[in-house]
Amino acid sequence: MSSPTLPNQFLNKGFVEISATGCDEYMALKGMPWLVRKFVCRTLTKGYIKITTEEVEGVYKIELGLTKNRNSYTFRLNEAFEDIGYDMKKHKIIFTYENDKIIERHTHLEGDRVGSSDDIFYWYFDKDGKMTSECSFEKDGTTKTWIRKFQQE
Repeated sequence: MSSPTLPNQFLNKGFVEISATGCDEYMALKGMPWLVRKFVCRTLTKGYIKITTEEVEGVYKIELGLTKNRNSYTFRLNEAFEDIGYDMKKHKIIFTYENDKIIERHTHLEGDRVGSSDDIFYWYFDKDGKMTSECSFEKDGTTKTWIRKFQQE
């Protein structure tokens, strides 16, 4: 069951990426060409996330992306909305909170990924207190996971 609120440990603090593993393998399994993969994985080493509370109870704002290029969404947990995703195409996005993890789900509404699998990111704090983003993809019995670690700025 999804919670209606986020715990304070996620709120009102910015987190910057300090490490990542599995990006190239994850993108390769998704079918991304080698040169594009190399560019994307090299660019995505400067990740950022910050979730703040808004004036209206139960409404949050999230900034995520790169330190220089971020998407910003205002949302309520468990309520889907449409906006532009990281690929500059329209997505249906929903944030939930379950089992100590923020779950960020993107369904592609335009472009060549319409009807393909959703992109699902799990945000949580690891045993060392690092904010962690985990995203897996499965194809033909093979699963690849991209894990990113963040520390408070």
